[in-house]
Amino acid sequence: MRLRLVGVALAAVVTVFSVVSCTEAEIPQVGAPQVGAVQGGTSAGCDGADCHAGLVADLAASEHASAGCLSCHPEAEDHPEGFEMASAAQYFQMEVCGSCHPDQLATYAYDDAAATTFGGSAELLPKYEGFVSLNTIIDGHGFVREYNEERAHKNMLKDHAEIKRGKYEVCLQCKSTRVAYYWDSGRTATIQSDIEVEWAPAGETYVVPAGTTVSLATDVDGSVTGVAHQVMAEVVWDGETYTTYEKAGATFDQARVWMAAYAMAVDGLPEGSPSVSNSATCNHCHDPHTGDLRLIRKELIRVTDDRGVDPTAAQFTRFADAEQKDRINAVCAQCHVEYVCGKSGVDGINRDFFPWAKVSELEAIYSAEFPWEDELGLATYSMDWVHGKGVRSSAWPNEAAEHPLGLPLIKSQHPETETNWGSVHNRSGLSCADCHLPKVSRADGTEFTSHWFASPLKYLEPDRVASFAEEFDVALDASGVVNPCDRCHLDLVISRVAGIERIQSAVYEKALEVEALLVESLTAIEAARATPGADLDLVRAAVTAHRSAHVRWENLVVSENSMGFHNADIALELDNAAEYARTAIAAAKEAAAGAAAD
Repeated sequence: MRLRLVGVALAAVVTVFSVVSCTEAEIPQVGAPQVGAVQGGTSAGCDGADCHAGLVADLAASEHASAGCLSCHPEAEDHPEGFEMASAAQYFQMEVCGSCHPDQLATYAYDDAAATTFGGSAELLPKYEGFVSLNTIIDGHGFVREYNEERAHKNMLKDHAEIKRGKYEVCLQCKSTRVAYYWDSGRTATIQSDIEVEWAPAGETYVVPAGTTVSLATDVDGSVTGVAHQVMAEVVWDGETYTTYEKAGATFDQARVWMAAYAMAVDGLPEGSPSVSNSATCNHCHDPHTGDLRLIRKELIRVTDDRGVDPTAAQFTRFADAEQKDRINAVCAQCHVEYVCGKSGVDGINRDFFPWAKVSELEAIYSAEFPWEDELGLATYSMDWVHGKGVRSSAWPNEAAEHPLGLPLIKSQHPETETNWGSVHNRSGLSCADCHLPKVSRADGTEFTSHWFASPLKYLEPDRVASFAEEFDVALDASGVVNPCDRCHLDLVISRVAGIERIQSAVYEKALEVEALLVESLTAIEAARATPGADLDLVRAAVTAHRSAHVRWENLVVSENSMGFHNADIALELDNAAEYARTAIAAAKEAAAGAAAD
């Protein structure tokens, strides 16, 4: 049986580069003409007092000074007053950065197409192979249609586009730097070319026409729509306006809005560009003017300004003031985080929100932000979906709805960042990059930071790392590996690998125990609710306990991608989940037994 992946490659960034000396002539103008002349690291006129003086100063002081403005903005030469660059501008193509940083580009686009013991996949491997009751536990959620193990970053946009379940434009903020850049920017993107897009849920293909405009924003405080955190996505397609929120004169159309946002992500990219399959490019994490780390995901900028880069830390620190470790981790959190992303299966509202909290806090935060009263009269949350009341797929096991709760539950995403807070590695000053993006050397002694976002196990096992080392001429250590652990751990590599998998195996066994208890809890609650005269207070207590058990299990071992290795607290929370589930089972059985006795 193939299971889940330890330490899935977090979207981390690093500050060590292999830099090739570049002049503008050496930088490929991908999809754009070679124009302009660089003068002292700037383009003539760009640093005018009323124009881009600040950006030009940043550029001139950075490693990118020799490239000049027109290397990334060739269409801006001699532009007229009021000129606005098209959304297809080439600074959303990773090849431009790769001309000076070829090792980073090449390793970022690398994929060994292999799984580790606990996940990752060469093909699209369903998650239910590791947890056979998963579809019963999340019955009714869209993920029962298709829910696969993670693959390499090079497939990020491709896998999102091709998956059969429904999808939302808000999700593209992780998959596309261009979408993230335009989100809440106040700018409208205009698609430059006809783009053919498949709407995978229906298997239908559309052409998004040139001239289609896309506007993307989040109504954080509800001042426009009356609903906090509601997505305001608007597309004008062949003269018709489509939205994913209610707006006079517009047609609600989730599919068209997503397709237009996807077309925006790939617009102007040449055939064969790695940015087509993964549109989260270098400047998602690196400021192109300074080379420094940056955040581009607007909701993360908002929440870190409000709660700090690590809300569990003793001291409040914003991103701009944080130490390097926390800045790297925050950059990873642009994608590797629990979020509300897309339409609720409870109230139908399309939202964009980061709770930015440990799993034990999620229910309280969601109840406060999205208050809802369920049909039992319990004060709960309107995110994420109603268990047992959704579409199921004949392509998956447990086709028939089993033990439907009929009440809202939380479906977590991938909270690696939050899980890592307070872990032994985090307390020791390590960032995500230290484990997932190790520095590597060549035989000639030159060094660069690998951007192959992989599990440390792939670097630590000779058979796995050999192909990577051969392709990039990377020198291996005496054990025949790249060892990201040797900075702190001096034990043998084989012992380190065994230790990692021992931790994971123990967590997996706990997770299987909780999985079985959750199914038993659903069964007992279903029976109690079907029993005439059952004590309603006991049923409510059972449902409340089940919710607390479910959110911990699903968040920490199904959605989180380390099977316990990111933080030992996962094992403790699974113990808590087991106790909540047992409480739910006992309360539901007591409710049913009491009614039968009467």
